[in-house]
Amino acid sequence: MLPFSIKIRTKLTTDIRRMIYFAFVHPLLLYGIEIYANTTKNHLPKLIKLNNKLLRVLQQKTSRTHTVFLYRTYHTLIAQLLHNYQILVFMHKYVHRRHQLPPG
Repeated sequence: MLPFSIKIRTKLTTDIRRMIYFAFVHPLLLYGIEIYANTTKNHLPKLIKLNNKLLRVLQQKTSRTHTVFLYRTYHTLIAQLLHNYQILVFMHKYVHRRHQLPPG
């Protein structure tokens, strides 16, 4: 018996699967990445592997598909680059739009 995620992916269009990723998975990756990506290095690889697996399932690719292709197809970044990007966005807000930052 196939897992639910593998069964349902054959019934959904590519666009719907992409929307599911950006509605449920991507926000979880972004939430607090500025902090948790700087913690111990043994947690982030587990998250990256899980994200890669989800991208493969949603895109109906084999485990041999290179991850660069998976991320390019969905026009997103790997966790390390998402972390760098979010840090740059934070610093830009700090320098140019301090009023957009939470008070503290």
